[in-house]
Amino acid sequence: MNTAGRAESTRDQSDPIVLCDRVRDALARRSDAALEIAEDAVRTCPGEFELLLLAALAALAVGQSVRAQVFLKRHQKRYVPGKAVSLLTALAFAQQRQFSRAWAMLCAEGIDTFPAAARWFVGVDVMSQWLSERLLEIRLECGVVAGVARVAKKRRQRGCGGRVSACYRAGVGVVSLPPANFRQLGRLAVPTPSRPISLRYRCRYGVTAAWGVPPQTWHG
Repeated sequence: MNTAGRAESTRDQSDPIVLCDRVRDALARRSDAALEIAEDAVRTCPGEFELLLLAALAALAVGQSVRAQVFLKRHQKRYVPGKAVSLLTALAFAQQRQFSRAWAMLCAEGIDTFPAAARWFVGVDVMSQWLSERLLEIRLECGVVAGVARVAKKRRQRGCGGRVSACYRAGVGVVSLPPANFRQLGRLAVPTPSRPISLRYRCRYGVTAAWGVPPQTWHG
C-alpha cells in the first residue's frame, strides 16, 4: 500500500462516522464484543456526541448500567443534556430496578411511549425491539408497584395494618392470592388440582373487628 493509501486508511479508522457505524454493526449482530468496540472507539474520539451515546447503549445491551452512566456523564459534561440522554439514563435506572424513578423521568420528558422514545433513541435502527421490551417492562413494573400502593392505602383507610393472604400448595409451588379485604378471605376460589392439596389461611392482625374472633392461625 502506498503512502496515500495508508493515510486514507488511518483517516478512516479515526473517522467518527466510521467508528459509529462499527459500533452499530456490532449492536445489530448482538455481538459480545460490542462494548469493547465502543470503548475503543471512544478512546479514539473521546468527545464525539453520537459515539458516547452508542457506548452507553452498548453497555446497557450487556447489562452494565453503571458503565453506561459513566458514558452518559461524560456526554453531559460536553453537551447540553437532551431527551436522548434522558432516555438512556432512564433505561439505566430500570436495569438497577429503580423502575419508579425511570418511569418518572420518561414521563417528565414526554418519552414514555415507544413512538415518542424511538425518535430520540440512538440505536433505533438496530435495537428498536430491545427498546420496546424495556419500555414495556418499566410500564408493567410501575403498574404492579402502583397497584400495591393503592391496596395498601385502602387498607390503611380501613384501619388494617397487616396483610392477609391465602396460599395453596399443589406440589409445584406456592400461589399467593391477596384479597381486597379480609372479609373476602372465605370466598376465595381455590383451583381444584388433580391431587389433594393443603389449604392454609394465615391472619395476623385485627380480625376480631371483622369476624368477631381473636387473631389466630387456621390450618385446613
